[in-house]
Amino acid sequence: MSKIKFTEAISFVGTTPAPFEDEKKYISTGAVDKFSIDEKEIEMITYGKRPSRANLAVRTGDIIFAKMAETLKTLYIDDELSKNIYSTGFCAVRANESVLTPQCLYYLVSSPAFLLQKDKHASGATQRAITNNGMTNIIVNIPPLKDQKDCVRKLDAISLLIAYRKKQLVQFDKLVKSQFIEMFGSVNKAKYPVMRIGAVAKLQGGYAFKSTDYMSNGVPIVQIANVNRDNLDWNEMNCVPAVFLEKYSEFALNPGDLVMAMTRPVIKSLNAVKLAVVSEQDVPCLLNQRVGRFRIERTKINRTYLMSCCQMQDFKDYVVAMSGNSLQPNISSKQVENYSIVLPPIELQNKFAAFVKQTDKSKVLMERCIFLVNTLRKVEKTKGICYNIASKEVV
Repeated sequence: MSKIKFTEAISFVGTTPAPFEDEKKYISTGAVDKFSIDEKEIEMITYGKRPSRANLAVRTGDIIFAKMAETLKTLYIDDELSKNIYSTGFCAVRANESVLTPQCLYYLVSSPAFLLQKDKHASGATQRAITNNGMTNIIVNIPPLKDQKDCVRKLDAISLLIAYRKKQLVQFDKLVKSQFIEMFGSVNKAKYPVMRIGAVAKLQGGYAFKSTDYMSNGVPIVQIANVNRDNLDWNEMNCVPAVFLEKYSEFALNPGDLVMAMTRPVIKSLNAVKLAVVSEQDVPCLLNQRVGRFRIERTKINRTYLMSCCQMQDFKDYVVAMSGNSLQPNISSKQVENYSIVLPPIELQNKFAAFVKQTDKSKVLMERCIFLVNTLRKVEKTKGICYNIASKEVV
């Protein structure tokens, strides 16, 4: 094995995007889940109206990884991925193939040992991240080229298994949608009452917390970026002082609350409205402006049923029509409350919710399987080329 500086094994690549027509996919750091892109989080952008961070173009064979400390997000860029625009929160590198294959570089930058050094040499006050200069301090052990192929073969097989399990998770979501249509129909053949959402659930807007109050430790606030399709995503997080929890108690979220993004409310690539259910692990947290919480009359409507209504194509089309096509599309609480839904008997709604709960249990088991396979992946990295810290002196 050869112990060298990381920067001797790679070259920094990536350019500013050239002008393009129509739309392209924008991949933010939040859109990458470890080693794959979360399709729910892809944004479609134009060249003239792209976010300021949407400013990285890469080529086939490049590897990108998140610069942020304590963050594992790595992509190997193939022909299809090279068409996208990426966030400047990624670092783009290319392997020096005289010492390291591109495939090995991909696994190297996602190894625990590499991440440990990346975290150590990260800098910044509020959100620590590695710089190009900081990466000159990272030391890696590179095995002979002849030994790299076998390691990559094992890791590729494990990665393929993980991808298969994730596809199965997507099928569970499709099963829930099919059950919804089977029980309630795409049209109201059962002649159930049709009511405005506002008649059974009010949408409370959040508080406009000041950025000057943000701090690294405190009570997290739920902002637009934190609202995923099903759950809250804390990859990007702002906090406010703990005393705000009592001061702004009316905006304190509870487990089971259903929240919705009010600005950029639709994930265009999936035709999905950005909704999330607050979990036990998410609290305490506070509701920020431009995110709404449904105040549900539980004797009239089941939360799971309401969420499924809001995930249907008709509601998505309504949100798009109401929020417009500007760079910052917005929808108001009143507009959401004015949308009409079919309201079956609460007993039937509860039956549907029980089916979803059972399906969620199966999803948890599948996610557990993915976790175990990921653990195997880490073990293989440690045994193979990615055990790249030779001694404590380089940690």
